[in-house]
Amino acid sequence: LTLIARALTGKAIHITASEREGGWQGTVFYLPAVVDFFDDFMLNLNLYIFRVFYMSVQLEIGQCWRKAEEGAIRERQQAALDGRDEILSRLFGEYPPIAQLYRILLENWPRNDSGEADLTWLYGRLLKSVNAADEADNPLKNVSRQTEKLLNSIRAETEKEAKKADETEIVAVDKKAQEDFVLTHNFEKIETVDEFDGTWRDFDGDDTLEEDQEALSELNVKHLVRVDDPVHSVYQADILGQGTVAVAADAEENVNALLYPEWDFKSRCYKNDYCSVFPLQLKKQDSTYYKNTIQHNRGLLLHLKKNFAMLNNSWYRKRRLREGDLIDIDAVTDMFADILAHHTPSDKLYIGARRERKELAILFLLDLSLSSDAYANGNRILDVEKQVAILFGEVLNEYEIDFQIDGFYSKTRNNTRYVTVKRFEDNWQMARVRIGAAQPAGYTRIGAALRHATYILKQNRHRKKWLVLLSDGKPNDYDRYEGRYGVEDIKQAIREMRREGINNFAFAIEEQARYYLPQMFGENHYNILTSPLELIDALTKLYARIENV
Repeated sequence: LTLIARALTGKAIHITASEREGGWQGTVFYLPAVVDFFDDFMLNLNLYIFRVFYMSVQLEIGQCWRKAEEGAIRERQQAALDGRDEILSRLFGEYPPIAQLYRILLENWPRNDSGEADLTWLYGRLLKSVNAADEADNPLKNVSRQTEKLLNSIRAETEKEAKKADETEIVAVDKKAQEDFVLTHNFEKIETVDEFDGTWRDFDGDDTLEEDQEALSELNVKHLVRVDDPVHSVYQADILGQGTVAVAADAEENVNALLYPEWDFKSRCYKNDYCSVFPLQLKKQDSTYYKNTIQHNRGLLLHLKKNFAMLNNSWYRKRRLREGDLIDIDAVTDMFADILAHHTPSDKLYIGARRERKELAILFLLDLSLSSDAYANGNRILDVEKQVAILFGEVLNEYEIDFQIDGFYSKTRNNTRYVTVKRFEDNWQMARVRIGAAQPAGYTRIGAALRHATYILKQNRHRKKWLVLLSDGKPNDYDRYEGRYGVEDIKQAIREMRREGINNFAFAIEEQARYYLPQMFGENHYNILTSPLELIDALTKLYARIENV
């Protein structure tokens, strides 16, 4: 459905489950989580297909809820029904086969005892549009060192899935209202949660999610607040960036920061010196993590070394040698031409087998953001990243190939941390025990990290240079680095890298990445990994590709 929606609209459409019949908003199509109106599976499937086509036309002409007031659900459903004729006319004119599919759905649509059909599930309801003009302009201050320490020291202990919400609004924190809040006491033992009504309370960050779960199951997640306060629990909702967020204010001058531009796709120009990157050196060690990784993946490592041996032990023919097994016909021809031209001929007339010296440098860039603390197919994303770095590092070190291992996380454009675990010149035996000490923190501003990695690779002396990104692949940050803005900035950073002669590849540790990684890296420049078991083929194919470029 996602691929159909993107083909129809030409936009990076995301599809997510709706709280009811759904609709479209921005580049998100909300569809019912379950459809079981018909006994026939294909009819239920065809309803989804029809809705995707229908919403693509709605998006094309911009049919949405334009009134200033919220509007009741029933009112929005009726507005969608009233506007269906224009949509259907355009839809059938452009895609005639959909007319037949529509008639079949109507003929088989279930009806109540009065013979009436609830067609709201066929046309959805109108949602508010999302415009750049709606975005908030209040600036965010750069994160404090004290807050950063808290964020790095506290990990979420409880995770729960939230109820679906179609429309969300990000509310700015009102500190004054929090301070003025008067404590109230309820003398009945009732656990309840109310939706936001403008009353502010303090955020204490306590982990009470298990106790509040029953009350939260009835809560509609419509209002969100972005704060720096660390938390001990996560109430997870699939909300695809339709809220409005603030922009980071200019930070105070930092002498240790390196400034990089960021690409604004709307204005098609760079924001010069926009992102501050702070290079750091990871000094902590965790030798236990390295030993456990080698022990648990010993079979994988042996298989990987065997595959690499076949790639690295191959010989190639070198021409124009003074000694060799075969005569180089081209060199001999040039020799006679030089003699006839009365020039001194070369004595390099032979072809010999030689082992190629690797003119290769590889930089591994690990995503250390908090999103890497999530799980994919039962495997922690950050652990898969670190295991890839350790296993690949073992093999590359054995064949004396230069490589570097770095990581990154961010907290607004003013604070991207670029953490070096192993530099090109560092000893592997000393650096490998530091990989396990890397911990998740902050957000995922990939563009700034890619530009700094490009700067590092440009300084390397080798002819062939590669950057390998290991991430969940989804850009986000506290200050509006999300959705298409983030994707376009990463695409531009990749273009800059390729102009410098640097190749790239991405390992995404998250299944949903297949929808947005092709937009950023292009086809054949990424692979989806969900467990270390997939490493052998993936790393072998990548290295074979690196060798052949």
